[in-house]
Amino acid sequence: MKKSLIRKIWKVIKESMFLRILIISNAIFVLFIIVSLSSSAILHGKTNDDLQKIEEDKITLASLERLAMIEASESIESTESGILIDKAFAGYDEVIPFIALLESLFSIIDQKADITIKSKENQIFLDHFADYTVNLEIDNNAELFFKAFDELYNSRFITRITSFALNYKTMETGGHNELKEAEFTIRLYLN
Repeated sequence: MKKSLIRKIWKVIKESMFLRILIISNAIFVLFIIVSLSSSAILHGKTNDDLQKIEEDKITLASLERLAMIEASESIESTESGILIDKAFAGYDEVIPFIALLESLFSIIDQKADITIKSKENQIFLDHFADYTVNLEIDNNAELFFKAFDELYNSRFITRITSFALNYKTMETGGHNELKEAEFTIRLYLN
């Protein structure tokens, strides 16, 4: 009975082109649905894994940022406390007298040393620093020159060398070159 029913259905399908196209299109549609569902399930699983990994990375990044900020603040505090124990920002009324300090340090090396304020008054008040250019001939006083920098570093002022140029003279005897002159800019930080 079942076989005869299947034969009759198969005979009708074989004879009707519309039914054949309908069955084939239904089979393709079912296959398409199966493939779509399986690929969406795989994609959904990968997306969940990626989202979970992103959340873990966010937590790790946040803890690393927190750790870096703690370490940076500790190092800044230790550096600031170490520097500011001995050093201080200069007051605005010390901008001109700072030249006297520079002259006392560098006039030993060169009596005609040229020391000038490079910064304009408006810039000094806005930027809270003053730049001084120093031009001097060193000749045979290289040791005094470097000693002057040590004394400047050990002064109570917070300073920084922003540009530095050294000129050497070549020795005719073939020995070492000697330091001839120097030009540099010292930045004095103000409160």
